[in-house]
Amino acid sequence: MSGLAVLVLPLVLFPARVSAEANCGSARVSVIDIAFCEEREAPVTQAPMPRGYGLTTPNLPAPEITFDWGSRDIEGQEDKMEFFLKAGSVGFYLSQSVQVTSSAPDCQGLTKLPADCPNPSAAQCCCAYEGVKAHELTHVADNSEIFRSSPKELVEALQKVASGQVDGKHFATEDRPVVLNKNPEEVAAYQRELARKVAEAARDHHGRLTWAMDERKTARDSGAGYAQSFGVCPQSIWDHYGIHQFE
Repeated sequence: MSGLAVLVLPLVLFPARVSAEANCGSARVSVIDIAFCEEREAPVTQAPMPRGYGLTTPNLPAPEITFDWGSRDIEGQEDKMEFFLKAGSVGFYLSQSVQVTSSAPDCQGLTKLPADCPNPSAAQCCCAYEGVKAHELTHVADNSEIFRSSPKELVEALQKVASGQVDGKHFATEDRPVVLNKNPEEVAAYQRELARKVAEAARDHHGRLTWAMDERKTARDSGAGYAQSFGVCPQSIWDHYGIHQFE
């Protein structure tokens, strides 16, 4: 393969992104490793928003995909070669953050009971802070559940691609290579085709995850959903903030 340019990408998932505390699961389809990593904690911070409100932000970047290609000569056929995918990876990463507002800094980190507030005058905001935080943490739990339960769907999709069920062309691996001409354009075209099929399966899965999280959020942000978490505070406190949509 002298003089033939072949794309080789390092098999490194989530460079400088995943912390040592991240919770990662893995699977394998043919020669492709699949990783789903989620940060264990969703930091809760105060933010300059209207009092009594919060925001949960799931960060689910596009999946990271890498390929490592290989080839070998064919004895007696100088113009042809066996080409294959040595290894590949598809990685999904989820982190979440929660922002909750209150009118007093000493409300952060307190329990839900107004009596636990250090300053009696802060009782209302303390309870409101904890009530909103409790609701936002249900979003965190929902997103985490959806993310952790989803790898099976991606595995099934990639299995169809690898076995040729999608278009009749199986993954070319070291034990089942494809024979190509020693032509840079032909090699590049094969790489693009295989990479496209893997990327489409991963992209579709990313879309399913995003849709499922949005749907669960809509259901959670209903009257019953709000009441479950906001019930930690007396109605008079929510009346003080003009919040009634969870009733």
